[in-house]
Amino acid sequence: MNAVDVLVCVLGVVIIVATFRDLIATVITTQRDRRWSVARRFYRVTWRWYSSWARRIHDLDARERALVPYGPVSFVGLLAVWVACLVFGWGLVWWGLQSRMDGIDDVVSGVYFSGVTFLTIGYGDIVAAGDLERVLAVIEGLMGILTTALVIGLLLNAPGIHKSAYNKPAGWQREVALALTGPLAGISHALLLDRPREGVQALVGRSGSDEIDTDLGLPVAATAPKPRAAVTTSGTTPKPKPTPPHPRKPAFSPKKKLRIWIAGDSLVITPGYAIVRAAGSSPAMEPVGTVDGRVATGLTRPDVFNWFDEIRRQVKELRPNVVVLAFGGNDDKAYMTGLPEGTSTGDFGSWAWRKEYGRRVGGVMDTINRAGAFAIWIGLPQTRSPDQTRRFDVVNAVAEKQARKRPGRAAYVDTYTTFAGDDGGFTQYLPDGSGRLEKVRADDGVHFERDGGDIIARIVLKELNKVFDLTSWRRQQKS
Repeated sequence: MNAVDVLVCVLGVVIIVATFRDLIATVITTQRDRRWSVARRFYRVTWRWYSSWARRIHDLDARERALVPYGPVSFVGLLAVWVACLVFGWGLVWWGLQSRMDGIDDVVSGVYFSGVTFLTIGYGDIVAAGDLERVLAVIEGLMGILTTALVIGLLLNAPGIHKSAYNKPAGWQREVALALTGPLAGISHALLLDRPREGVQALVGRSGSDEIDTDLGLPVAATAPKPRAAVTTSGTTPKPKPTPPHPRKPAFSPKKKLRIWIAGDSLVITPGYAIVRAAGSSPAMEPVGTVDGRVATGLTRPDVFNWFDEIRRQVKELRPNVVVLAFGGNDDKAYMTGLPEGTSTGDFGSWAWRKEYGRRVGGVMDTINRAGAFAIWIGLPQTRSPDQTRRFDVVNAVAEKQARKRPGRAAYVDTYTTFAGDDGGFTQYLPDGSGRLEKVRADDGVHFERDGGDIIARIVLKELNKVFDLTSWRRQQKS
């Protein structure tokens, strides 16, 4: 072998490794976020062309019908591109090894031998002469079989892959993934290839985990009627209604403890455990369940995790008196799932977006109230990113408004100003009671440190003491 043959072999190996790695990453992990990816480039080019053609169809139904074939056709096209790249890469390897192969004298014969080997046809007109070449021929044949197995595995796991595609952020990649995986999931179901996956999920207690649940179980917001003007008789002044007396606070004691459940996204985890520690030190309070903090979830994407169902289920099972919530860290996006039919939210922060998000926040609070519990909503803090802070402002305004609509049933805890620095902006350190600086915010500029969680816990306990009688049992015990 001369230097040119070695260079050709190296080039072939690079093409083989890059293509097969992309095939595995796309089919098994469904990730295409690398800079160089056959699948990424293929779909970016084909979807741009296909969607621009479809947009020329003015009739929406006809446009939708035209887009349907893109999924299965594009997958067949991508598979053909993968196979072509692998066959060509191996063809370069065989061409570089032509001095040790009987019957290969140019790139065409090298690609021909690669093709019949990859597809496990093996006519026998070209024979590997040395041991190394025979081993490589077996490896290529196995790669061809493995490629077929990966495609079959894709069909077996199509329902889960389709759900992963549905859960992607809004954008062209999600649209392409849905167009591809939707028909595959349909084919998998029609051929009963999804039954083994369903059986395994049933064995491990995860039945239905591939279902895409976007049902919020909330009433559609209706426009509230305008209040009627008060009608008075000419020359008379209406008597003011007497102010009703303040209702007595519900009392709790060591014998009848205040039950607290904590849930939300990742921002609730550190404050949640601080509340658990603080409640655990009080004889009249009792945390129930675990701190249900779930990363990368929220109220805008029930398809990722349906908090509406989770909260309904937990308040029924745990029967808490208080539910502490923290949502919004992942809700600062325009895209929402589970919208009522015919509803659109527009851009993030628009009137329609605020109305729909308010419906969800209010719906969660009402679910808690109907279960006989008080809702405490922990607002979002300032972050190191000014853009993210501005988005959090929008989310906070909606949540605070919904809490104010429910006096005596919900309270809003402001962390935005609580964790502000001297200049009113983001700070990672705040002085404690003795003036010593303590680290209250994590290094990511978003989450809380333990000391920050303790600050929130004290505020939450203060709110609880406003609503509930947690101390009179001490006086009764002394008397």
